[in-house]
Amino acid sequence: MIGVARLLPGWFRYVFAVAGLATGISGTLVGVFPMNQLKPHIQVAMQFFNMGMLSMTLFSLYVLFARQRTFPRWFVVPGILATASFAAFLYFPTPGDISGGLPTTQALIITNRPAVWWLAIFEWAAVGAVLGWVLLMSLYLWTQARKAGA
Repeated sequence: MIGVARLLPGWFRYVFAVAGLATGISGTLVGVFPMNQLKPHIQVAMQFFNMGMLSMTLFSLYVLFARQRTFPRWFVVPGILATASFAAFLYFPTPGDISGGLPTTQALIITNRPAVWWLAIFEWAAVGAVLGWVLLMSLYLWTQARKAGA
């Protein structure tokens, strides 16, 4: 996301770079604090989902409304899909506040899983959507670089 921010004009690049950097760092920290360290894991995961939603929203709004030619308008679609995926996870109703009212034991989480766990589905949909956005952006920038060099 920092590489994409370098292509954006003016002050907006710095806003997007900070949001993208916070998304990447918090996403990395999710792996540093695995599920056996539940409270810090959930704290950094919630930061990842909030900052990821902010990053994708900012990028989508930029592509949609700015008079820019850096990115084609179709980039709004993967950006909105990623934003919607983050929002679905963040605003999905849960039996308790996932960020503050943590279960007292991990056994509670493991033993009370429903047959279809929508929260987990939305969680992985958001991760997949942002990774898909990164892949599409990488392929787009790679093909543009090849065209410019040809």
